[in-house]
Amino acid sequence: MWKCRQSNTFAMLNHNPSDSLPRKDVSYGNLTIITPNKKSCVFLLLQNDSIIKSYQFSNPPFLLTDIYPGEYRLKYIEDTNLNGKWTTGNWERKKQPEKVMNYPSEITIRSNWDLELEWSIY
Repeated sequence: MWKCRQSNTFAMLNHNPSDSLPRKDVSYGNLTIITPNKKSCVFLLLQNDSIIKSYQFSNPPFLLTDIYPGEYRLKYIEDTNLNGKWTTGNWERKKQPEKVMNYPSEITIRSNWDLELEWSIY
């Protein structure tokens, strides 16, 4: 059983107190994407080619919230079938894959900051 102490640490009852973990209070940042595009889409935040967070939207505003501070790459997926992920095309049905765009540079998210990003997604 876990119990919270006054010193912002958590320790297991009936266990060695040196096995406690300090709790860190983290303030997150937010990202607003300003674009003329009004289509349903998915935005992916990536670090080291790994998806950190995914946001699905059916229409604007495109507000990405509660982002841990750091450096990110941003990917846009036009979500035409509203399944929340990239869908490949189909050769037999002559259906194109969903459009994907990468933001050209890294984005820095800071603690307690709201970043507005203008991106011409066509």
